[in-house]
Amino acid sequence: MNQYIKRETKIENYDPCPRFLSKMKVSPIAKLVYTTLLGRTFLSRKNGLKDENGNVYVIYPVRALAKYIWVKRNKCQGKG
Repeated sequence: MNQYIKRETKIENYDPCPRFLSKMKVSPIAKLVYTTLLGRTFLSRKNGLKDENGNVYVIYPVRALAKYIWVKRNKCQGKG
């Protein structure tokens, strides 16, 4: 079965993955953590979570991040 993306095709939410990450010599988990936090940054900016200087803040507990990307908590912290 062939499926094509068309103009009216609904695309699910996704986390953006910058191309420069593919060239970095870091673990796949580190890349996934970066990508996930970048997606959360866009969400925070959209929801107006910024200070008086315009800095956007991301609140994402490590435990929740680990659960989201299906790894143990210490992997999100660069341990183990």
